Amino acid sequence: MAEKLTEEQAQRFADITVWKLIKNGVTFQREYSTKYPWDQWTDGEWWMIRKDEDFDTSTSSMRSMLMTHAKRHGMTVKVIKRLDCLTFKFSNNG
Repeated sequence: MAEKLTEEQAQRFADITVWKLIKNGVTFQREYSTKYPWDQWTDGEWWMIRKDEDFDTSTSSMRSMLMTHAKRHGMTVKVIKRLDCLTFKFSNNG
């Protein structure tokens, strides 16, 4: 059965910043607002984020999100996972 969501609940599903749909050879791209401050986190500096303070998923899932974000934006990311914290640094490729 369908479930009605609040704005906050819907935002939890919007952690992917860009999606692309290719139909009949045409690429459509749509920007989404996001709950994570990707512009800050991808500034080339080291960041440490904590579960339940900075993200609300498992540390393994958040690590995957960091790596996916890097790949989608032509970047690399170094990630160190310790208990409920992730330390990471994004770098531009090239």
